[in-house]
Amino acid sequence: EFSMRTWLALGALLEVALMSILPRTGAVLLPIAYMLYLILRVARNSRGTYTSYYKTVKREDGRLNVPWKGPVSPIKSSAFVLGARFNQYFPMISSPGIVDIANTFEDMWVELEANHEKWSFLARTATLVDVSDDEAITMAWLTYFTDEDKLQKFVGGAAHQLGQKGYTKGKWPHLGVMHEHFKAPRSCWETVYIDMPPWGLG
Repeated sequence: EFSMRTWLALGALLEVALMSILPRTGAVLLPIAYMLYLILRVARNSRGTYTSYYKTVKREDGRLNVPWKGPVSPIKSSAFVLGARFNQYFPMISSPGIVDIANTFEDMWVELEANHEKWSFLARTATLVDVSDDEAITMAWLTYFTDEDKLQKFVGGAAHQLGQKGYTKGKWPHLGVMHEHFKAPRSCWETVYIDMPPWGLG
């Protein structure tokens, strides 16, 4: 549970350790110097904006009759929302098989990206974390495909079946899973990216 209380407790333990190793003056001045460094860095960074993607505008329209003169997407899109929840306290320690779960998920992404045409895979987001879940760790991923038939074939393929069979056989009883599937025909979807890096379908 890496909440504010946890970090404060760790900071207090670190200060006790410093006071037992360093002279009292050094143990006090070291965290003060670090805090001053953080304050100065925040003051410097807050005077400007991030510029790596600033003024970069990308817009892809999949809709008709919108006030935009850009291209209309010739492809259909299928959005797939995948979610997982660790239903145990501090799963990094108490949940058995967490490395196995991570490897199984990673193998699915590797297969999709390595054979994206075979599975009609377009893109995916990085891991999204639900900050409203104050009881457990909930994560989600948005993935995009162009062909539902190929998506169904991937579901029945080896990479996905490895994870699905492991879950249905009770291999990871502490893990909750979900998915939602949305179909977006041609000319019925839109992406807009202004002053931010491409993300998802970007």
